Amino acid sequence: MHTDDHAAAIATAQQAARERPDDFAAFEALARAHFEASQYDEAMAAYQRAIQLNPRAARAHEGIGHIHYRRDEPQAAIQAYEQALAIDPPSIFSYFGLGENPTGSRDPFGL
Repeated sequence: MHTDDHAAAIATAQQAARERPDDFAAFEALARAHFEASQYDEAMAAYQRAIQLNPRAARAHEGIGHIHYRRDEPQAAIQAYEQALAIDPPSIFSYFGLGENPTGSRDPFGL
């Protein structure tokens, strides 16, 4: 994705979050947009808001794990992935993040 695409995705997600401040999906989309732009502080804040809105959202815990992974914070990543798996045991990206990736990649996205 190009920088302009990231900016557009973030702007769209920010607008949705402003218009729907109690909408889990809006904050999850905002977190993913920031993550894709490597804006990890902003992504973390949006995922934390998403978790406030829906504590049982495995994807949000997984997203926090991905942020910690990218920041080279393995213990925090493991904790977040384990939280996601406790909520949703078939959460494939959490298994990847914990190193149980059948492709052999250590990147949670398999890249």
